[in-house]
Amino acid sequence: MKQGILICFSGIDGSGKTTLIKELIKDLKAKGIQVEYRWGKFESSLLRLLILIKNKLLLHESDLKENYERSLKLKNNLFSSNPISMLYEYFVLVNYTFQVIFKIVIPLKMGKNIVCDRYVYDTIVDLALDLRYPDGKIKHRLNQLFRLLPKPDVLFFIDVPEEVAFRRKNDIPSIEFLRNKKEVYSKILKITKMDKNIVSVINGTNSVHNLKKEVTMLIGNCLRDE
Repeated sequence: MKQGILICFSGIDGSGKTTLIKELIKDLKAKGIQVEYRWGKFESSLLRLLILIKNKLLLHESDLKENYERSLKLKNNLFSSNPISMLYEYFVLVNYTFQVIFKIVIPLKMGKNIVCDRYVYDTIVDLALDLRYPDGKIKHRLNQLFRLLPKPDVLFFIDVPEEVAFRRKNDIPSIEFLRNKKEVYSKILKITKMDKNIVSVINGTNSVHNLKKEVTMLIGNCLRDE
C-alpha cells in the first residue's frame, strides 16, 4: 500500500486557512480524489480547562486587547522560572508528537491523503512566543520534531497583512498579537525554504476561488501520482 500525501496549510490567525481548506476538500472530493481533514496544531483538554479557569478568574471578557496583554504578562512571569518552562515545553512536545502519530502518521501509512489545518510549524510558533525562543532554538525544535514526524509533501504558507487578518476575525486580541506571530512565521519560512520542493507562499488577500485554483494546480500532480 502506498503512503498517502500530506498537504499542510500554515499562517497567522485570520489568513484564511480553514476556509480555503474546506473549499479545497469539497472540490477534490467532487473530482473523486479522496482526502481527509485534520486539525494539526497542538491541543490539550487540560490546558483548555486551565485557560478557561484563568480567564474566569483574572480576565475581563469585554476587552480582548487588555485580556491579551494581561495574559501575556502572566505567561512571562510564569515561564520566567526555568523548571516550569521546561516542564511546559516537555508536556507540549511529547503530547503533540503522540497526537500527530495517531491523527496523521497512522492514516498516512494506511494510504489516506491528509489535508492539515496547521501543523508542526504552528505549534512551534506558539511555543516560541510563549517561551521566548531564540532563533537557533526554533530551528532546533523543528529538526527534533521532524526526526519523528513526517514533513509535508506540500506546504502552503498563506501570507496576508496583519491588518487584513485582524478585520476578518473578532477573536483576535490585537494587531500586535498578529505581528508577533508573523515575525516567528517569517523565521520559520526562511528555514523551510531550504526544502524548495515542498514550500509555496500564497497571497491570502486573493479570493477563495482563485486561491483554490492556485492550490489545486500546485498539488494536482502530487495527488495524481498516487
